[in-house]
Amino acid sequence: MVLALQFLSFIMSRERHYGVNPKFLIEMNQRALKLANQIHTAEEKLVQMLLKIDQDRIYVRFGHKSLRGYCTHGLQFTRTQSQRIVTAVRRYETTSKIEHEDSSTFLDESIKFSSDLLIEN
Repeated sequence: MVLALQFLSFIMSRERHYGVNPKFLIEMNQRALKLANQIHTAEEKLVQMLLKIDQDRIYVRFGHKSLRGYCTHGLQFTRTQSQRIVTAVRRYETTSKIEHEDSSTFLDESIKFSSDLLIEN
């Protein structure tokens, strides 16, 4: 806490908010961090849900040709936001596949290794 106050006093010496109470600034920063964590959690849940919607092509039942169209028109995101979200869904899909393949390969190798040890003994 003391280190944070020293850091803020250093920053505030060069800023126009020099007269603002450092405790107030720390409290504002903590609230912003809390809100950012909530946003990150909500984004992760949205990406997971959209991954399922994309895999099952549920957006077609609502009259959309693509996941991006569903995000833009169905979920009311801007085109830029929709593209970012679709990119995140695609990345999440590939990383989840890679993690699943890596874990199964690791399990297969560890089973082979343990069975080799049993056979030798």
